[in-house]
Amino acid sequence: MGKKIIVNIGTDGVSAISVVGTTGGTCLKMTEKLEQSLGNVNNVKLTDDYYVALENNAKIQEKQ
Repeated sequence: MGKKIIVNIGTDGVSAISVVGTTGGTCLKMTEKLEQSLGNVNNVKLTDDYYVALENNAKIQEKQ
C-alpha cells in the first residue's frame, strides 16, 4: 500500500488528518503544508507507526 493522507471534515468544521503507509516523522512532513493551509492545529495524536522508526533507530545505535 502506498502513502496516503486522509482528511475528514466534520459537520462542525473540525478537520482531522491521518497518514497511512509510512512510519516515523515522515507523516509530519507530509502534512505540514496542509496543516498550515487549514489554520491552527489544536491537537496532534501520534500513532504507533510514528514510534516504529524511532525504536528501530535506537536499536541500531545500541548495536554500534
